[in-house]
Amino acid sequence: MAFYLANLGPSPSLTLLSETYPELQDKALGRKRHFMFKARDGMELHAIGTAPPGVRKPAMLPTVVFPHGGPQSSDGLEFDSWAMFMADRGYFVIQPNFRGSTGYGQAYLEAGLRRWGLAMQEDLEDVLQHCVGKGWCDPQRVAIAGASYGGYAALMGVVKTPDLYRGAFAFAPVTDLVDMASEAGQGSRREAVRRQVGDARDDAERLRATSPCLHADRIQVPVVLCHGTHDRQAAYQHSVKMAEALKKAGKPHSFHTFEKGDHQLSHQAYRDQLFGHLEKFLAQVLAPRG
Repeated sequence: MAFYLANLGPSPSLTLLSETYPELQDKALGRKRHFMFKARDGMELHAIGTAPPGVRKPAMLPTVVFPHGGPQSSDGLEFDSWAMFMADRGYFVIQPNFRGSTGYGQAYLEAGLRRWGLAMQEDLEDVLQHCVGKGWCDPQRVAIAGASYGGYAALMGVVKTPDLYRGAFAFAPVTDLVDMASEAGQGSRREAVRRQVGDARDDAERLRATSPCLHADRIQVPVVLCHGTHDRQAAYQHSVKMAEALKKAGKPHSFHTFEKGDHQLSHQAYRDQLFGHLEKFLAQVLAPRG
């Protein structure tokens, strides 16, 4: 992406101010495509698939399911550093705009309210089955990765369907929905959390059932956690609790702390480290069997 200053005088001109990722100007990138799939309840949903550079028709590729954060957000055809990085390493990347995503109308968004770990999670399973059915993915080599809500979904994925994924990579995840709802405070923030996730008292049983850190014993595959200590959107303590639960349950995992790192990992050195951990993780869990 380039940014220009426009001169609208007698001799109109554009002056280049800055560019993002100029080093990728002549580099082959993964190809992103929009597609639709049908969830198990019949709801039609949207998704983005990114194939590795040079691959026009993906076939039986190792795959990463990569749900977006928010969850009230969406993925599109714009450049995405995570997706392009993974595609460049040879993986097919699925970015589902599960129910609760924005950009498709109010009903689409509201279908995700209080559905964390439930229908929203099932949408990730359904989009993967759609892609497997198309022959794009190797069902024996699938991992799940994400940041923020996407990190939550990655962890919940290996809790809920331990045989579906070969590993989970989570950056800045929420792991305890009971704590999230309890610590929402007062006023508009509390109401927003209550509407999106649920009430700590009235919905306690459901929130406990969909909190990954309370079900670490169900996980059967490697987990990688990454979190910045100065994250003001998803508290660092969520990853601490998840790591402690995994350790107590004797599950394979690693936990990488970024001192003073924020939710966006604004410090480039930390972002480089994060992608290094991601690359190593995917190479380990998605290597061909045997």
